[in-house]
Formats: sequence, C-alpha cells, structure tokens
Amino acid sequence: MAETVLVVEDDDQVRELITTILQKLGHRTIEATNAWQALAALQQPVDLVILDVRMPYDITGNDLIGTLKELGSQVPVVVFSGWT
Repeated sequence: MAETVLVVEDDDQVRELITTILQKLGHRTIEATNAWQALAALQQPVDLVILDVRMPYDITGNDLIGTLKELGSQVPVVVFSGWT
C-alpha cells in the first residue's frame, strides 16, 4: 500500500516538483500551501509530512511542528528550507 505524504510548501514550483517525484515513486500526496491548510489536511491519516520550515505566513513550519507535538501527533516530519 502506498504511503500518504503531506507536502507543505508555499512555493508552487517546489511543491509541484516534490509531489511529482513522490507520485512517480508510488506515494499518494496531499498538498498544502501553508500551515493552516496542513492542519486541516492532517484530519485524515498521513504517514509522513514534508515541511518547508520557512513560510511567509503568521504560522511557520516550526510553529506547525510545535502544534503537532501539542496534539500528540506521531507522524514523522521531514523539514527543509530553501533559505540560506
């Protein structure tokens, strides 16, 4: 069975690239452009979150990780950023 991966990335091109690669590898993907959409998407079962830690909205990737911990989520999170 394919794993479901939530990709949280505000840059459309980066998000599309990641989801395309994951889908070609046989994974089901859910896309979110910000942390609020990610929280809504996490109402369904997800096996992995790939998260841009630097997003330009009022809740950052780090904030989302903190919220997941507070909610007792056990879903693994891979964190990345295009910022240097």
